[in-house]
Amino acid sequence: MLALHRTREQLVKFRSMQINSSQVYVPFINVSLYAAAVFLVVLSRSSDNLAAAYGIAVASTMLLTTLLMYFISHCLWNWKPLATLAVRAVGSGRRDVRFEHLEGGWFPLLAGGTLFTVMTTWDRGRETVVERMKSDNLPLAPLIHSLCDGAHSPPRVNGTAVFPVGVVDMAPTAFLHP
Repeated sequence: MLALHRTREQLVKFRSMQINSSQVYVPFINVSLYAAAVFLVVLSRSSDNLAAAYGIAVASTMLLTTLLMYFISHCLWNWKPLATLAVRAVGSGRRDVRFEHLEGGWFPLLAGGTLFTVMTTWDRGRETVVERMKSDNLPLAPLIHSLCDGAHSPPRVNGTAVFPVGVVDMAPTAFLHP
């Protein structure tokens, strides 16, 4: 077993040939999942509330999967409306979900809404950072041509340097600022 320390708080362990050769075990994730499950059980206070949360989660998953399949078949695969309606009818499944007893059903809705908010905020923030990087950094091709074709070639040093970059075809910021 090989242990890699990224930070003092996070320990990543790679297990070799015990169960699966590519299995990665991150203890923090397991502890977080355990804490979330205990929190949900304690918060729900009864098995009826827990069952309502499970029912809402399953029904929401079925509904979203059906809607996703409808839009994929209609917009991406260009199926005719009759075929897409047939797919929707087959995938619609149960319709006996009663939203009037949301005693425990609010939790999956809150968790899904929170995850959606975090993911869309992350995506918009990433887009903003990429746009700023594109406006602040130089394109990579002209920089390489100026280094190779210029009268003053850059000084050479021993070793290899790696400059990671988050935007393709842009010069890394660390490369531009010594």
